[in-house]
Amino acid sequence: MKIASNQMMRYFAVGALNTLIAYGVFSLLLRLGMHYTWATLLGGISAMVAGYKFMNKLVFKGKSKHAFLKFIFIFTTMYFVNIFTQFVARKIMNPYIAGAVASLVCALLSYFLNRKFVFGTKGPSLEQHDCPE
Repeated sequence: MKIASNQMMRYFAVGALNTLIAYGVFSLLLRLGMHYTWATLLGGISAMVAGYKFMNKLVFKGKSKHAFLKFIFIFTTMYFVNIFTQFVARKIMNPYIAGAVASLVCALLSYFLNRKFVFGTKGPSLEQHDCPE
């Protein structure tokens, strides 16, 4: 349980840093008048480069030679999930909140996708936690 919990805690710490990078770039570019799709793409790319190194070394300790290509595929998928989430959310909230909501959705989904498909490691599951019955 402790190893799985540590992995998830490291993931969320690295993810928080990546989210700050991506959201910071996104907000700056949005403020400068860039369309949200381009601002999201550039924010994501800026976080992707640092994120892969941090995830590979600190979180999943991966050794796959093809992991970066898989990581790019997951990141690309998350871009489209992010854009769709923002498209829907912008109908009921301001664009900055919509961007933050989309980032949270993508952070949670990308943990499971990266763990399973990119780095191929086992992570925490509900069965691994001591829950009172």
